[in-house]
Amino acid sequence: MGGLTLVDPTHPDDRDRRTMRVAYGVVSGLNAGVTIGGKQLPLRVLAGLASGVAALRFAAASESIDLRLERKLCQFGVQHPRRWMAVGTAVFIFAGYLADRAAAKQERRLEEHAELVSDVVVDHSDGTTTLI
Repeated sequence: MGGLTLVDPTHPDDRDRRTMRVAYGVVSGLNAGVTIGGKQLPLRVLAGLASGVAALRFAAASESIDLRLERKLCQFGVQHPRRWMAVGTAVFIFAGYLADRAAAKQERRLEEHAELVSDVVVDHSDGTTTLI
């Protein structure tokens, strides 16, 4: 995603603009499909499709924000603003990936803990429970 930020959207022709929008949609969809949706393939596909469609739908607004950010960075004297925008995008994507992995690790720990606890609790027919 950070690499796509290096492309300057200010002067592309219609074909280039469509290509970039589709590329953003595909990358967004793949990212969402990999990180969202749990272990079930249909949920991953649905998350990927929804993200890709949203990226395509809001591409014009995204390009406008992108251009405004680039101009603001230039006003503040930043050299090569698109490079910094690409680095920032890559950092945010990587931070999201790390947060997703940490959440998945925590979820696995909670599931393991729940299995251990369920093995220790015995339910009796009279409604009482006994810890072993």
